[in-house]
Amino acid sequence: MRLILLCLLPFLFACNSSTTKLDDQKVVMADTLSKSDSQLDTIVYNNEDTLVGNESITSQTATYFVVIVDTSKNYFLLREKMFRLNKLAGLKIDTMSRYYDVKKPGIILPLDSDDEIYAGEYYPRRYPSSFLSLEHFGFYYSLTNENTMALVAGICETKVSADSTMLKIKQYEKGAFVLKSDIYMGCMH
Repeated sequence: MRLILLCLLPFLFACNSSTTKLDDQKVVMADTLSKSDSQLDTIVYNNEDTLVGNESITSQTATYFVVIVDTSKNYFLLREKMFRLNKLAGLKIDTMSRYYDVKKPGIILPLDSDDEIYAGEYYPRRYPSSFLSLEHFGFYYSLTNENTMALVAGICETKVSADSTMLKIKQYEKGAFVLKSDIYMGCMH
């Protein structure tokens, strides 16, 4: 029993917090969604409200504006669009060393990644950046099929910045849109 407790200690204190569940869902209205006529007006974030020490987990989220070029269940179609936009719009690509594993299937970090917890698993882009990357769309928009992926052109702190990026992309991809999303910024380990 002592050995089990000793093995579990690093995981218990990895984020210096204890958690207690409060609610299951948080509903937020989207400012605008201009992807297509089928796009929903309400975004549901399944960031469970959780107490972390004396803080709510929602205090560990940040509202960002995610520029989505396109969504699809076909990784290779999105990858092709990513390289095309790289050349046409001059946007840089950052894969974060992730690739598509057809066996899982999903976008994952390499099995030999330095991050032992997420090696062979998906680790999302969470911080403001202006890179093209392929992501699991459900991380940013919970009302989607779990196999849907997104070509992301950036995560912006302001809607003005996101709209500026989107306008640059719309020259090449008419379906590009900005998604307002609460992104968990706390410890993922």
